[in-house]
Amino acid sequence: SRSPKKLSRFAAKGVATVKADFDDPTTLDAAFVGVERLLIISTDGLGVPGQRQRQHKAAVDAAVRAGVGQIIYTSPC
Repeated sequence: SRSPKKLSRFAAKGVATVKADFDDPTTLDAAFVGVERLLIISTDGLGVPGQRQRQHKAAVDAAVRAGVGQIIYTSPC
């Protein structure tokens, strides 16, 4: 999550929560360590031309660096 504090109710139940911000690729490397399968849900970054593509590329690049075995992507289009 961009805001792990918003997931505190899940963390309280033992769910691992981490900061992962598509606009801050440095957070993605740490977030994807140990991930076997990754679901990327299309961002809403349409206000700035090219932002959505940069965000998704950052996520895929970080997943590849982390050795994620399967990447699943959903898009509204």
